[in-house]
Amino acid sequence: MEKQVFVIGRWLYSKPTLEADENGQIVIFTKSSVAPAEIFEWGIDAEKHLFERYRWCENDFYEELNYNKTISEKQLIGQIEEISSILKEHGFDTVSEQYDIIKAKINSDL
Repeated sequence: MEKQVFVIGRWLYSKPTLEADENGQIVIFTKSSVAPAEIFEWGIDAEKHLFERYRWCENDFYEELNYNKTISEKQLIGQIEEISSILKEHGFDTVSEQYDIIKAKINSDL
């Protein structure tokens, strides 16, 4: 299933999800840009570790900036709150509410 996205400025924000992919990884949400082409992802890997991932997709000039790191629950919740606030500020209240539901689920499960 393709994720629904919301455009704010140069950024595309994905609708949140807690569905695992074929590898057992859950990408809760993404923030991406086409100019320059870059993607941030936050989620839960198959071993239940929280992660933040960044990929530079434009060319190979900055590919050394790519990373995939484990983050804390506090850091993930902070990102969810930040994205939720941005979406709410731009009139995407129902999506912002979905982020709040996911944030509560993360708080209760981890």
